[in-house]
Amino acid sequence: MRNYVVLLFLILAQSLWAEPADFKAAVDSLDILLQNRGYYQQRRSQSIDSIRAAVPAAGRDRPMAYKRLADSYRRFNIDSALYYYDEALMALSDSNSPDYKRIGWAKSSIMPVNGLLHEGRELFESLKPESADSSIMREYYANGVELYLYITDYYPHSVYKKKYAEIAFALNDSLLSFFQPGSDEYRLHKAFRDIYHGRNALAVGELNELLKQLTPEDNMYARVHAVLASYYADEGRRDEAGYHLAMAAAGDILAATQEFTALTNLGIQLYESGDVDRAYRYLMQALESSVAAGSQLRALENARRLPIISQAFGERDHRRTVWLVIAMIVLSAALVAIVAMMVIMRRKQKDVNEMQLRLKDNVQLKDAYIGQVLSMCALYIERMEEFNRLAGRKIKAGQVQDLYQMIESGKILQEQANQFYEVFDKAFFGIYPDFVDRVNELLLPDKQISLPAPGRLTPESRILAFMRLGIDDSTRLSKFLGLSLNTIYTYRNKLKSRAVDRGSFEAEVKKIGLIQ
Repeated sequence: MRNYVVLLFLILAQSLWAEPADFKAAVDSLDILLQNRGYYQQRRSQSIDSIRAAVPAAGRDRPMAYKRLADSYRRFNIDSALYYYDEALMALSDSNSPDYKRIGWAKSSIMPVNGLLHEGRELFESLKPESADSSIMREYYANGVELYLYITDYYPHSVYKKKYAEIAFALNDSLLSFFQPGSDEYRLHKAFRDIYHGRNALAVGELNELLKQLTPEDNMYARVHAVLASYYADEGRRDEAGYHLAMAAAGDILAATQEFTALTNLGIQLYESGDVDRAYRYLMQALESSVAAGSQLRALENARRLPIISQAFGERDHRRTVWLVIAMIVLSAALVAIVAMMVIMRRKQKDVNEMQLRLKDNVQLKDAYIGQVLSMCALYIERMEEFNRLAGRKIKAGQVQDLYQMIESGKILQEQANQFYEVFDKAFFGIYPDFVDRVNELLLPDKQISLPAPGRLTPESRILAFMRLGIDDSTRLSKFLGLSLNTIYTYRNKLKSRAVDRGSFEAEVKKIGLIQ
């Protein structure tokens, strides 16, 4: 098996290193590598096991040994990485020691990936470096850059994204002085600085020079290609962007990384170019990997994008409509679960004992939502099997007209939609139990919303709930809620007319429960 995988890698290398860049060949080779990524996952697991076995039972080397173990879990399993960072911190008696701060910085830099934005930022800012030692300062700035770049991913196209990006690139400028000019690290971070200041041509030249010295298994390989892909995408050069995304995804696989950001972006590009099947497969693989890694940030990004691909399946083939509904329900439930975990974690108190209790509660809540999603999947699969058997009997019996009337009536879809609304309402109130009360604060006293029953939303309040989750396009709302576009417009206008401030009403609804 190992020789076979090595042969596949050689095929990939011949394709990906060919000049000029061949987007199609790169994607075809990436498919082969994806099919065999289990080998690289196993190899990394074995490496982690050897590091774990080397952790001493006691002694002064134990904290840093735990740190090395935690470092090996970064971008592979976030929960395990955070756990071993905590073990390393607890093994240190002096919270002011340089080692304590280095471990704390490393932990804080990945906390946003697990939804802990505020906590990660607080931990990092509380551990100020007291030594001018270059190795310590380099770790401080490097972890700070990573922390604030992760935070920006939670705020697409907002003032918060700009705020945290400025902090990240200021730290990057400071970090640059600790690298030897001409070194790989210097070139990479200099390119980041040039991009931030609009010097794209300089950055691309620097990155292309750096690539000549890297192989696909280097740590920087995927990062460099991802930055180049972003540049070419901004320039509208889609083939070049797709080629570099494929190479970045290949680097992620070879490094056994579970954060498939490049694979996600490549899936979106393929969807836009009409390769729906491959796009869906890539996005599903990225979502599966982000969930396995405990990366709420990446899982949230993938859950937001997959319904778009699912909708394309429906437009292309009417026979897959039922499967589209199932995919949308599953993804919506996953999105609600992830948002619920983030809100619950943010509301907990900040001291250590209560933080540990909060994380325990969060794991239990995640298990409950995953169990609910799996139960729904099993139910939908069972119903699809029943429908397939019924369709088979009807066709064999020559009752095609009866089968067509069943589909045309929309009864099956309506039943699925009603189930979705019931699950959505229950999950949404679990996340935002005071959502309606907060909305009513934005409405005139005599125009407030009243619910038909505890735990159930009205159509108009359900529109606001979807808007709070980032779905505010009226066309998409009409598809989710099974209402006409005119009805959606009417509901939204009526809600605005009942607001204390009509102009800012919808924007204020979107801020309910937002992490500031």
